[in-house]
Amino acid sequence: MGVNYVDSGEVTYLNNKFAEIYGWSKADFPNVIVFFNKVFPDPKKREILKARIMNDIASGDPDRMIWEDLEITTSKGDKRIVTAFNIPIFDQNLMISTVQDVTEKRKLEAHVQQTQRMEAIGTLAGGIAHDFNNMLSIIIGNISYVISICNKNSEFEDVLLEALGGAKRAQDLTQQLLTFAKGGEPIKKIHDVNKLVEEAAGFVTHGSKSKCVFKISKAQLMSEVDAGQINQVMSNLIINSDQAMPDGGIINLHTDIVRIEPGNSFEIAAGEYIKITIEDQGIGIEKRHIPKIFEPYFTTKQEGSGLGLATVYSIIKRHHGHITAYSEIGKGTVFHIYLPSSSKSSVESESNLALRHKGHGKILVLDDERPILKMIGRMLSNMGYATETVTDGAEAIQRYRETHESGEKFDLVILDLTVPGGLGGAGIIPELLKIDPNVRAVVSSGYSNDPIMANFQDYGFCGVVPKPYSQEQLSNLLNDVLNEASG
Repeated sequence: MGVNYVDSGEVTYLNNKFAEIYGWSKADFPNVIVFFNKVFPDPKKREILKARIMNDIASGDPDRMIWEDLEITTSKGDKRIVTAFNIPIFDQNLMISTVQDVTEKRKLEAHVQQTQRMEAIGTLAGGIAHDFNNMLSIIIGNISYVISICNKNSEFEDVLLEALGGAKRAQDLTQQLLTFAKGGEPIKKIHDVNKLVEEAAGFVTHGSKSKCVFKISKAQLMSEVDAGQINQVMSNLIINSDQAMPDGGIINLHTDIVRIEPGNSFEIAAGEYIKITIEDQGIGIEKRHIPKIFEPYFTTKQEGSGLGLATVYSIIKRHHGHITAYSEIGKGTVFHIYLPSSSKSSVESESNLALRHKGHGKILVLDDERPILKMIGRMLSNMGYATETVTDGAEAIQRYRETHESGEKFDLVILDLTVPGGLGGAGIIPELLKIDPNVRAVVSSGYSNDPIMANFQDYGFCGVVPKPYSQEQLSNLLNDVLNEASG
């Protein structure tokens, strides 16, 4: 490209490649003023650039003739990033510029930098969530234990139940943090989707100007899901709807059962699905953006990270479901979620914390947190078990070997997956299997999204209990793994 760099000058040459990429031809630029006005439409940036050009040329410094990361506008109004290599020819008041489009390169560099930042943040978030889950284990476990032994229907029980509810909300937040940090396979249990939708909506819209209107199926809609991850899905979508209506509005939440036929466009297995609809009356999303909204780092929000909907999409896919979006500018946005339906019954309510498991025998527990060991020992003792606790993986292996060789076998082993600076559940279970191929071991962790937690049987465990857990959850676990063993 050749340009006379005086204001009254002209664009003397523009090659076909420039016209092909940016849509401007030489005929579009009768002089330099028009060129600058069209290619750099922002008046402030344009004047700064023109002053820079004149100063750089006057300096005679060749290093100042390379202009990096200029933002230019195409004939369609799109923004492109270029690097210009300039050669001034002083006796002709002419400047020859070679323009290199670096838009995609800069996007890739930004993506790599963002990925590195997110990995660092994810590692930090995962560590914080793990430590917080350990603290919540002590709180939730001890509160649930006290509820199980206190007088029923008393004010004391009501207060404890409220405290337990608050702790469980904190547990939901750490679950969201873990999902953001590491993703991971969901740890699924049967849940009533209607309840999950209502709970998420109530929590997210508390104090906002928006109102949720429910049209919930009268039937129990059961699905095998990770409740924490589905809560995160609903929270993200409802927050988006709320933010799309700055002055408040109605968020419609519908649930229903639908049948998906073979060969469907969703590319999911045929069968019955629970359909969740989230509909707002907000500003809407441009049609050209809809295909990109589930891509990582894509966002139309000035302060957005571009991770919310990408996380939603990832979670739904890991549940073998599907999500769609439809929007019209000025009218609102509708999301439809499809989750596989289940005919199984729901797990019993956590609010009914009467002891359901009674047994006898000997259980070995490994955890690096002594308050957690004390809490678990108290729970198991109340259920009828003798408990031995250790904080070191090597000690756990040694104690299991000694009791096995003496004929006093442990009926169950509960192993923390991660022991800082030591041997955790993943390293212990192969050694226990060598000692006793019939060992019954349960894995537990505050890193609930670890692949071992989702696929525990593949690693030699017979059960899993994510931290934090209540006495009710521990009771249900023992019912499952020990009754199965006796059966």
